[in-house]
Amino acid sequence: ASVGARGLVSSIEVLGHNAIGTVIALQTTTHNRYCFAICNLPEAEQSGEHAVTIDGVTWRWEGAFSRLQRA
Repeated sequence: ASVGARGLVSSIEVLGHNAIGTVIALQTTTHNRYCFAICNLPEAEQSGEHAVTIDGVTWRWEGAFSRLQRA
């Protein structure tokens, strides 16, 4: 058993979603922010390139999920 173990994630925010994908942002206790995209399409369609536009920002990735560079 670990003693005093604490996770580094302070918050998870869903930035937006649609039929193509979901984009989330993870904020850490060390003030880092990481964005991820998750494909919402059927499994047979997840291997290609995807793009989701949320609040005027277009997020692009390839595959079922990806860490996004734009945060």
